[in-house]
Amino acid sequence: MRPWKKRLNRYPVHGSDISEYQFAMDQDAGLPKIVDFLNLWAKEADKIDQLLIVRYEDMRGNTAHVLEQILSFIGTPATPEETRDVVTFSSMENMRKMEQKRTFRLSGSRMVPGDSDNPDSYKVRRGKVGGFSDYFDDDQVNAIEQMLQQTLHPVYGYAWHVAKGD
Repeated sequence: MRPWKKRLNRYPVHGSDISEYQFAMDQDAGLPKIVDFLNLWAKEADKIDQLLIVRYEDMRGNTAHVLEQILSFIGTPATPEETRDVVTFSSMENMRKMEQKRTFRLSGSRMVPGDSDNPDSYKVRRGKVGGFSDYFDDDQVNAIEQMLQQTLHPVYGYAWHVAKGD
């Protein structure tokens, strides 16, 4: 990320040597800021006539079913064949292949890897539910989950045990 954008987003100063955990728990840039934003939405949820909450975990678990729910919700139902085609096209594997072929290069620098030798610089990485836990030790994962359990509004429906390897 460019230094000016880091300043704009109140991220740590460009070149800072902080750990992933320090960044994740940063009040101005990490999970607490994200949770505050989500909780603002949750606070207003009962004022929204039609609301569909879609969780990444559900999309990964049963992509076609959740896509059908989304399409129905927005009033654009699809045939089973259309849904299957969309799911196949947008699969992690296909999106990764397209990114490696630089299919999205005309969309600007956001859609190309920062370092083609670094798999974490790609937009399409692992697609692993709970994969965040691979970057932290057990105590840090527990602290993150405890913070989320205590602060994230229950409207989002999260259980607070993320098993490694899911």
